Amino acid sequence: MKTITIALVNCYPQNGNLYWLPRRKNLLDAIASYPALPMEKIGGIQHTGIHFGDLLSPGVMAELERADGAILSGSPLNVSVMDKEMDMAEKPFFEALEGYIRRASVPVLGICFGHQLAGHAFGCKVDKYAPLDPTPAEKDAVGMLRIGPGFDLLRRFPGYKNRPVDVSVEWKHQEEVRDGDAFAKHFINYASTTACKIQATRHRDKQIYGVQFHPESRKDDILANGRSPRQDGTTILHGFIDIVVEAAIKKNAA
Repeated sequence: MKTITIALVNCYPQNGNLYWLPRRKNLLDAIASYPALPMEKIGGIQHTGIHFGDLLSPGVMAELERADGAILSGSPLNVSVMDKEMDMAEKPFFEALEGYIRRASVPVLGICFGHQLAGHAFGCKVDKYAPLDPTPAEKDAVGMLRIGPGFDLLRRFPGYKNRPVDVSVEWKHQEEVRDGDAFAKHFINYASTTACKIQATRHRDKQIYGVQFHPESRKDDILANGRSPRQDGTTILHGFIDIVVEAAIKKNAA
């Protein structure tokens, strides 16, 4: 029986563990609490942790490419800087990660920065979003997000195929993927807010998903749907794990 491996790609700077570790814990909790594992086909789920700054080290990219799925974290870094500052120290590592995204034949979930990086990998523009007065509306906020029918990550929400689902989410971002020809060519968008148009995406040809919010949230605020960002976020992560497990079973049976 195959053991599923999910790569958790840490996109925070080396000194960013204060922010990454709590979110990493919630990702690990989601893996540990994953229900309904088909044990007759899958021997279990494990994770491997990879820091983006190690991607050019021997064997690290190969480790990432062996994984059955990948989750790309948020980051305080800005994707837009890659296009504006040619000497950005992190640029070669993120370019390597973008190469992995384009090559990926397994499910990939980009969270916040990871979502923006996935868009950038396919030629989408990433930049600051408006309004910026007095501060970005979703820089540090919780709220309700209505996600349109058929977004695969919502498969554990009843009726998701036929009607929108109102989800409790946490936002913590200052940039967004911009709509345009490249986005329309490669992605479908399932959710928008007045501040940020592109909130929940799927690649048209690959199992690459992006969310501008943080499903690995630790926020326990009970919002209008009677649930918290942490609760709904965990359900969304379980939906992604469903997709990883199904893809791995299909590949193993081929």
